[in-house]
Amino acid sequence: MGFAKVMLLAVLLVLLCIFMPGGQTGMEEYVGMGAETGMPVTVDSLKETVRLRIAKMRSIGITEANEQVEEAVVEGCDGYPPELIENMFDGPHEMFKVDGIIFSYIGLGTYDYENWEWTPSSEQVYIFDMEVFNIGSMYTDFLHGVLALAGNDLTVTDVEEDCSEVDEEEGTGTQILRFKCNGTPYEFRGEAYYDWMDMKVIDFMNEVLKKEGIEKRLLASFDGGQGCILFYNTKEWGEEFEEVMGYELLNME
Repeated sequence: MGFAKVMLLAVLLVLLCIFMPGGQTGMEEYVGMGAETGMPVTVDSLKETVRLRIAKMRSIGITEANEQVEEAVVEGCDGYPPELIENMFDGPHEMFKVDGIIFSYIGLGTYDYENWEWTPSSEQVYIFDMEVFNIGSMYTDFLHGVLALAGNDLTVTDVEEDCSEVDEEEGTGTQILRFKCNGTPYEFRGEAYYDWMDMKVIDFMNEVLKKEGIEKRLLASFDGGQGCILFYNTKEWGEEFEEVMGYELLNME
């Protein structure tokens, strides 16, 4: 999936969040953000919403949305200019944007800029920018993020990322990720588009999980910008996520 298709999915997700049936749009959270009074969203109402959203995350087993994360996100709200808050969160369908902020505190990982090495920070949430910093290791880093979620379900060895077929100046070509999973060789051939990831890599990894006889899948969400959020769980958990959090996951079948 090229960059244009990724952005199309993003737009579709926003529309799904606005028009999904059943009334589960997070309106109860948005009450604290001024929906009933018609007043603009404020720092205080955003903080209230953050606490309510984190409570929902905990209720579906995202335990890493703990008190430390809650306080860090709430304190971080003080750094948002009022006009930015008002423009970012303009309706009850915007709850996935609040969640994206929370999930970034949990699963964005850490980057060592001296050694150009990325390290996962979570076993439950993996969030990454689809426009990457280190082009030459984008799929290797992605794989490490997925493995942090999968834990002992996958054993991956012989990881190699091949950029020899990429024209860096034109931003075209094929970037190849090779590895062995539980002893079986796999190869992903990503379509190069400058510094953007080919998001077909998510479907590819789900095929790997399927072939390895694993029930869980990578379930994807969106932060309202360039961030992709991944969870590793069953379809049943994904359905619970949608019901509780009030918006659809991108790749539920």
